[in-house]
Amino acid sequence: MSFRRVSPKLFLVTVGLLAIASIVVITSDRDDGDGFPIPTVVQTSTSESGGVRIDSLSARYSGTETLIEFAVSVHGKPPSQFLISKDRIQASGFSRSYGDSDVAGSERGIVRLPPMVPNADQFLKISEVVLVTNSGKEAITGVWELRLSPPAPSQTEALLRVEEFEKQTVSSDGVAVSAHVIRSISSTEVYYDVTTGLTPLQPPRIIDSNGASIWPFRIAPAGPASFVASFPSTEKSPSFRLRFGPFARTLGVEATARVYIDPEHLTVPVESSTRTQIPAFFVVDGDRTLVVAAELEKDDKGIVFIVLELRGNWAGESVSDGAPTPLWSVSGTSGAPLERRFFEANYTKNDLGEVGYGRTKVGVVINDLVEATQLTVRVFGQSEIVNGNWDMVV
Repeated sequence: MSFRRVSPKLFLVTVGLLAIASIVVITSDRDDGDGFPIPTVVQTSTSESGGVRIDSLSARYSGTETLIEFAVSVHGKPPSQFLISKDRIQASGFSRSYGDSDVAGSERGIVRLPPMVPNADQFLKISEVVLVTNSGKEAITGVWELRLSPPAPSQTEALLRVEEFEKQTVSSDGVAVSAHVIRSISSTEVYYDVTTGLTPLQPPRIIDSNGASIWPFRIAPAGPASFVASFPSTEKSPSFRLRFGPFARTLGVEATARVYIDPEHLTVPVESSTRTQIPAFFVVDGDRTLVVAAELEKDDKGIVFIVLELRGNWAGESVSDGAPTPLWSVSGTSGAPLERRFFEANYTKNDLGEVGYGRTKVGVVINDLVEATQLTVRVFGQSEIVNGNWDMVV
């Protein structure tokens, strides 16, 4: 294969409180090796609102995506950093009307849009730009509308050409994975489904002829147990191998621990977005090996919460008919349940690339430090790593 391999920045799963089956991660920087094999169409439209100016610079069109490069300036100068949420991006003249991911940059950014619709006018609309400075974030609302120039009609058909492969299904250890692949001259899109209730612990990857992994530059949910992974183009390879797994499966195993913390050890961080380690605590009842560490944290809004690190991996929630049900809780000294703040399940990885068991972190809001002196943590679903062979030759 001619495209360059990239290593994933995120190999382990960090599962959000309400997103155990809907992980959204960017696994690597975009790297197309020999270069994005698409003619660049120069763009010249400009839009200004609230002192923020956006200039379209270039566009690259294919049958699986459209990449629009633009520049941002504030009163004539580039910002230190800007953020544009995908929810603030709309587009017309494309197969869908919204962007695929958030955009961040210091002067320039790239919006990834769906494929263009031939013979339709293309517009990019942005309704909010967040400026990031040393003093914080400032959201500038407005209307920035950019009319885009499409490729020449003589190029359009070749640029938008796609190759779609027949859907395949493989099963191993009670886990089924179904996938179908669509590729264009710019990217390879893998749409895949896994058995409901399972969490992927590694992104899918392409295995090249040397046995090395090519990781996706983007993964996004496409349904309760469905995902789409975007890879660089594989057009120069007649066939390739896809590899899936391992996965995490929830078992009906529960654990409870009641923890006592001396009030003298409950020191709230002075600065926001920092944590302080709780130096000592005692498990006075239940599973004495469950809780291995504790911290106090204050976020950038001044909210204080406590973080408990648990031995092993536990499921954050179960999903039935699209409705999530948390599988953990923490009660305070009074016995009342505390507000859930976050949930993280972290897995280890050895030198051979094999995923192993790790630790789980749960966080709850603390409005009164007295409530943190005696905590009862309950977890209702231990996670099991499922290894198997879910390779497909495309």
